[in-house]
Amino acid sequence: MDPEPFERLLANPEKQIDETVEHPSYNLVCRQSLYSLPEERQFVGIFMNITSQKKNQSQLDTLREQTIIQARELLEQQIRMAETIASALGENAARAESLMEHLMEQAKRE
Repeated sequence: MDPEPFERLLANPEKQIDETVEHPSYNLVCRQSLYSLPEERQFVGIFMNITSQKKNQSQLDTLREQTIIQARELLEQQIRMAETIASALGENAARAESLMEHLMEQAKRE
């Protein structure tokens, strides 16, 4: 454990320290609240293990990023499909128009 936050309290006893600290050697992430009791000449440290919450948040962030990527891919695919369908419809309409004009010319001749 790093004594530095307690040294800061010693320098400024009126201060309260609230911070999130990683302890890699213990594979822990802690939320720590530190304050001094000047009359008793003591320090109080409350340490809350938030390792699992941080891990869950990280997994949720990854899932969100993947969801956004997949949503973009789906949107791009939908746009390409719409463009393909529009092109096919345009070609079909042009071909139908040409055939109808040809049929009408044939009908006029006869």
